[in-house]
Amino acid sequence: MVLSIMNVSYCLLMFGLVLYHFSQLTKFGIVYFFGEIFIILGLAYYELKKAKNVEKIS
Repeated sequence: MVLSIMNVSYCLLMFGLVLYHFSQLTKFGIVYFFGEIFIILGLAYYELKKAKNVEKIS
């Protein structure tokens, strides 16, 4: 659960940094960072889903 929260926090930080430095990023950089954010949010969602299943079993 904590790992999921940290991943979402990281994504929010990265999103803020991308917006802050948007004019300095290349198209490849923008695609890279949004892809990274998308993948990590997907992992965080999966982790939260698994954590809820573990709580139900316990």
